[in-house]
Amino acid sequence: MPVEPLVIRTELLRDHVTAYIDATASAATRSREIIIIMTTASILIFGAFWNSRQGGWFNRRVEATRDAMQVLNLRLEAQQPGVAPERRAEIRKLLTAKSFKRASEYLDVRGITSKEQLSNFLNALEQHQVNHVVSLQIPFIGAVFDVNDLGLLGGVTLVILVIWLRFALWRELHNLSLTFNEATFHHEPRLCYELLSMRQLLTVPPTLAHHETIMKAHVIWSFFARAIIAIPWLVHALVVGHDLDSLKWGMTVSPMATATCTAVSILLNFILAAVTLSCFALATRVERRWRAIATLVEKAPRD
Repeated sequence: MPVEPLVIRTELLRDHVTAYIDATASAATRSREIIIIMTTASILIFGAFWNSRQGGWFNRRVEATRDAMQVLNLRLEAQQPGVAPERRAEIRKLLTAKSFKRASEYLDVRGITSKEQLSNFLNALEQHQVNHVVSLQIPFIGAVFDVNDLGLLGGVTLVILVIWLRFALWRELHNLSLTFNEATFHHEPRLCYELLSMRQLLTVPPTLAHHETIMKAHVIWSFFARAIIAIPWLVHALVVGHDLDSLKWGMTVSPMATATCTAVSILLNFILAAVTLSCFALATRVERRWRAIATLVEKAPRD
């Protein structure tokens, strides 16, 4: 056979295989993009949950400022000339109590002596608490919802994203098998493996033996890459756990809404766990498929 037609035929075959490679790379990119969106949503939900805790920084700052306001009122009252000696002694005893020690330090460290100054700061904190802790705003959309609905709305969002990821991983696995079957049929498995592995990110294909750099911690990094899939479930489990722990707070506002949101949130967490396990299993199958293909490529004769 003349050299020129042989070269043309080889290039056509490689173009044909490259089309499969592009399709598989696109499927992997879709999975990666969904994981990025899913992780971003999880971080936003975790941030909202973390700030809304009773022990969170902001809620503690409001409580500390309120306690400081009580101490400041007592101090100002004790400075009034018309205060009875008995009342002044009672105030002095209260100010030295252990419960007011931190509030006194709060005022002394900041040098606050004016009731107006502290009152303005407390009002600003309480306003921010209502607008950004009790009420939450959905990014980009702008819709506002109550923090008690975080488990419900966050759960629905994460379930949709994880189901989306499940379909993307299934397509990635299917495309991967089709691509290497086609590459093997056209005697281009090594070219296909090298081109496709260079376009992976969260999937970590084994390094072929002829490469100079060998990935020693391949198994560990592969596990971490798959473990990212569990982040949404873990975040939502924390939100549900906090909802159960603070159930008595919600019951004082709306018992029916609290019970409904909590029950639905628990159901969504079970659904999220089931779909997450399915995604993890698919990601594991993708990883095993890469290892099996790497073994076949190593055994195949080189051109």
